[in-house]
Amino acid sequence: MFSNLTCTGHTYSYSPKPFPLPSAADLGETLCSLNFGSRVKGIEYGPARKQTDFSELLKYKHLAKKSKHDEKEAKKLQDNVQSLQLRLSAIEHICRNLQEKFMQMEDLS
Repeated sequence: MFSNLTCTGHTYSYSPKPFPLPSAADLGETLCSLNFGSRVKGIEYGPARKQTDFSELLKYKHLAKKSKHDEKEAKKLQDNVQSLQLRLSAIEHICRNLQEKFMQMEDLS
C-alpha cells in the first residue's frame, strides 16, 4: 500500500505515521547532493563553447574604444599637417614672388 524509500541506512515511508529525521552526520551529504543538483540543472546541451569572461570582454571593449579615439586623434593630426603643408607652400610661393621682384628691382637700378 505505501512505498518505502531508503537513504543512507534510514527508512522513510510515505505513510501517515511519523518517520525518523536524518542524522546531523547526513546533513553534509544532503547539502552536497543538493548543490550538485543545482550545478547539474545549469548544464546546457549542445556543442561545447567557451564561456565568456565579462572582465575580459570589458577590457577588449575599452581597448576598442581607445583605438577609435586614437584613430580620430590621428586623423585630426593628419588634417593639421596637411593644412600646415598648404600654408607653407603658399608662404614659399609668396617668398619666391618677392625674391623675383627684388631681383627685377636690382636689375633696374
